Amino acid sequence: MSEDSTDSDFEVRVIEEEDKSSVIDLARRFFNRDEPLNEYIGLTGPDGKCSDLEAYILSTLEEGTSVKAVADGKLVAFSMNGIVGKDDPNEKSYVDSPKFQMILDFLLYNTVQCDIFGKYPDIDKAMTVKILSVDPCMRGRGVATKLVDETRRIAIDKGCKLMYVECTSHFSAQIMKRLGFEKIYSLKYSDYKVDGKVIFNPKQPHEEYTVYVQKL
Repeated sequence: MSEDSTDSDFEVRVIEEEDKSSVIDLARRFFNRDEPLNEYIGLTGPDGKCSDLEAYILSTLEEGTSVKAVADGKLVAFSMNGIVGKDDPNEKSYVDSPKFQMILDFLLYNTVQCDIFGKYPDIDKAMTVKILSVDPCMRGRGVATKLVDETRRIAIDKGCKLMYVECTSHFSAQIMKRLGFEKIYSLKYSDYKVDGKVIFNPKQPHEEYTVYVQKL
């Protein structure tokens, strides 16, 4: 996936409450089915629906920190972002979907192991990019770059000194690396086991979970 060129045929804006259905529609068509872990465990059916995942996607919407790309009046990409505080507890979430619970457990495990604020003890809050999704028809036009740029601007405006991205996809990790983010943590999927069993084995080239950061 390339994001090297830029286009002027789209606009980047903050996501509003009325954008919920458009965000979920785009997620169902692409992210919900194609994200490596979702795909591997068959999280959704052909319709791309998973209510627990969709609640997770929208969970930070009210913070006013998530952004979208709009082309010809249509939402074609989004970055769901949120602010995390140093003293926020790392609590386990419980959902109805056993498959999505597996993913939440995996994310929590890595949050604890990575220990962002332990690595940056002088930072009290950070902006996290939870989910970044671009309609395939818009890839290669610099959309992801513009979404990250706008997220960075909002983060600075909100007083965040750090921005970080948890990447479950090889492609999203490559984008963050190219945008100047630094990899501070990684875990190969083959090394994550529950009761001695490997839980995730997504198809190539998705071999590891990574965390990329950028000081602001």
